[in-house]
Amino acid sequence: CSSDLFPSHDKLWMDGEFYKSEDDLTRGQITNEEFKNKCNELGIKKIVANYNGGGDSGFIEEIFFNDNEKNQVNHVSNIIENELYDILEYKFSGWEIDDGSNGKITINDNFDYEINHRWWTRVFKRTRRPR
Repeated sequence: CSSDLFPSHDKLWMDGEFYKSEDDLTRGQITNEEFKNKCNELGIKKIVANYNGGGDSGFIEEIFFNDNEKNQVNHVSNIIENELYDILEYKFSGWEIDDGSNGKITINDNFDYEINHRWWTRVFKRTRRPR
């Protein structure tokens, strides 16, 4: 009988679940010359990209580009988008898995980048069953 193996006073019961977040900030320097050349060719001086992932898929949802005069530039290049994914995967591998994460990547005209990243974790609240 299973009640002999697992007496009721030792069982844990789940009362509910909630999500908690953990913020992380990382900085670095882009060294990809093809990326730098493409940004210079398009006159891009600043890039801001928002991303979101979870459940084994994730996407860069919005990419904003600014030129020297801080005007919005509407060029999207595979070279630029691929570099953003590469940086994200290198710094926060698994960002798209399970409960996921979201954040923002900012790249300035010196090709310094900053990633404001938030991991999401599901937490289960368990209590012992009353005797």
